[in-house]
Order: sequence, then C-alpha cells, then structure tokens
Amino acid sequence: MKKILSILLIFFLLTCSQKTKKNASHIEEDEKLISQKYFKNNERNEWLKSLDSTQLTYPKEVIEFIFTEYSKMKNVNNPIIATYQGYELHDYFYFTFKGEDGKFYDFGNGDNNLGDIPFFKESETNSTLIGKKFKIYWGWKPTSFNCCEGSMDLYYSDLPSILSIEYY
Repeated sequence: MKKILSILLIFFLLTCSQKTKKNASHIEEDEKLISQKYFKNNERNEWLKSLDSTQLTYPKEVIEFIFTEYSKMKNVNNPIIATYQGYELHDYFYFTFKGEDGKFYDFGNGDNNLGDIPFFKESETNSTLIGKKFKIYWGWKPTSFNCCEGSMDLYYSDLPSILSIEYY
C-alpha cells in the first residue's frame, strides 16, 4: 500500500510540476505575441514598464484592454476640452466625453476626482450637464476595474483618470 501511495504522490508531483512549467511557458509566449502584435521597439519597452509582474500574468484580453486604454490616451493633450455625453451603467460603467477633436473619452474605469460637479445627482439620461463643456485634467492612476467581455473579474492597473475637472 505504501508503494502505491508513494508512486501516486510522485506521479502527482511530476504532473503539477509540468503544468506549472507549461503555464509559465504559456505566459512567456503570450507576452511575445502581444509584444509582436502591438509594439515597435521603444514603444514596447515604454508600455511594459508600466505593468508589474502580477499584471503580466493577466489573461491576454485583460492585457489587451489595458494596452487599448494606454494607446487611446497616449498622445492626448492635457487638459482636454470636452463635452459631457453622460454616463451609462450596463455590464460596465461608462463616463463619456467628446473632445473638440471628435474623439470620445471614457473615464468610467478611472479613479476620478470630480470635485463639486454633481455628475451623478441626476439620472443618466436626463442630466442637465449633458452637452456642457468641461476642462479635464487627467492622468494615470492605479485603479481596479472589471474585465472582459461581460466578465466581472477584478483587475488592477494604472488607467486614465480625471485628476480635476472644471466648467469650461
């Protein structure tokens, strides 16, 4: 009986070790694929510096989401002059503005400082603030967010956030 248990234990340990090696190898392969798909030399290094070792183990779609947020805001002026479009709460929270350049900015995942402006005191569709222009000072702040495709798993990263906002 001892021999059988010993053999099973050894088999179990070897199997777990192989799975761990496969997972580590899979993560490295995913990182390479993501790098090749999205980055060119310096851009890759610049962006990867913003991720910590935990974030590098996130599923591909989460890393892609973080990269998408980064790339959308990479060359955006600060402050942004933008018109408030409203907020929506569906699977995820959306807090949107339309810039003078026609681009849409969603700060729904950010750790936002909205000061005294009462964005959420009225309903999402009947807000008297919709259509008004604001001067938005933004930056990258650590925040938690839910991701991806209807999933409510919680992740952490620096995301675009409103540092301060004022009427324009």
